[in-house]
Amino acid sequence: MNISNLRHTIGLLRTKHAKPRNFVLSPTTARRFVLIGTPHHGNLGDHAIAFAEVEFLKSIHPNAALDIVTESDYWKFKSSLSKQLKKDDVIL
Repeated sequence: MNISNLRHTIGLLRTKHAKPRNFVLSPTTARRFVLIGTPHHGNLGDHAIAFAEVEFLKSIHPNAALDIVTESDYWKFKSSLSKQLKKDDVIL
């Protein structure tokens, strides 16, 4: 993967998985994975790790819902997040 592709992927992660300010997790009856602590800064290495985690989860659980929570959003909305979690959700 070259730098241009990685930067494009980072942009997709930021926009595709951006949460509204009231922070609502995906409504689903299927198993949901919640990836917490993804980077919101410019370190490409951290973004590459987050990208690899997302791709790995998609490959082993293609039908599961995946919510991505940046580190800064976690601290802002952790009480809202905890109220939305179900016992079958997997927190990563």
